Amino acid sequence: DDSGKRAVGVKMKRDGKVIRAATIVSAAGIFNTVNKLVPSVGRPLLSSSLTHVRPGLGGVSVYIGLKGTAEELQLQGKQFWALWSKAGSEDLDSMVEGYLQRPRATALDSPIPLLFISFPSAKDPLWAQRHPGKSTCTVVTVGNFEWFKEWEAARVMHRGAEYEAFKKKLGDLIWRQTLALFPHLADKVEYFEVGSPVTNNYYLASTGGAMYGCDHDLNRFTPEATVALRSDTNIKNLYLSGQDIFTCGFAGATFGGLFCAASVLKRNVYADLMRLKAASPPSIK
Repeated sequence: DDSGKRAVGVKMKRDGKVIRAATIVSAAGIFNTVNKLVPSVGRPLLSSSLTHVRPGLGGVSVYIGLKGTAEELQLQGKQFWALWSKAGSEDLDSMVEGYLQRPRATALDSPIPLLFISFPSAKDPLWAQRHPGKSTCTVVTVGNFEWFKEWEAARVMHRGAEYEAFKKKLGDLIWRQTLALFPHLADKVEYFEVGSPVTNNYYLASTGGAMYGCDHDLNRFTPEATVALRSDTNIKNLYLSGQDIFTCGFAGATFGGLFCAASVLKRNVYADLMRLKAASPPSIK
């Protein structure tokens, strides 16, 4: 409402229409909720939610389509964490921080210290029926949003040759490091696409290109941050859901929804789930 102390609905950006409701739930992330969705008059009531957290690291993703089945390519339905350390150093935090602090001009002159490598198609029992003779690989790492910031406002798919060249150079480096572990995939590539932090901003409405909402540094898990990031807010009828009020990832977002439901319904829905589980047939448990 006009006082900023009570949520009464959601205003549509396209036509200005207001959809009124007694309960408003935002799962858009704490930064989007406070900085973009809540009118300025109400933001001071939520400012404490931002004092203990910062946006997560920018994410870079490489999506590869491969020729061959999981069996032919010896792919496993697992996650691989690949670490590239400097000689004599095992301090991963320092290596990642050093990588992120590089200027764009020299950012890719040495290996990226951390890669997450997965083969999603190898985890899907129906993949071979739907896409015979094909496989997929996804590689994820972190990247400094400042390397890409100048293209943030540019139109998607029209960010220019310099952006495309840097993104390709980054993707090629990631793939070369991946091939160091899986060299037999070198001549199997049929599709190759790179997503940058500004890609995440466009498609995920993220802040700073983050893939997982709030940064998961030590400040994120202090008692003060835990109290500030709750489903209940200081704006009446406005509740928060999703990973930012619990922890990152699918499980974190699921539990964030559970906590939000508990706040809205004012009951312990986790206990309800435990009772339902206890009463379920063994096949469901």
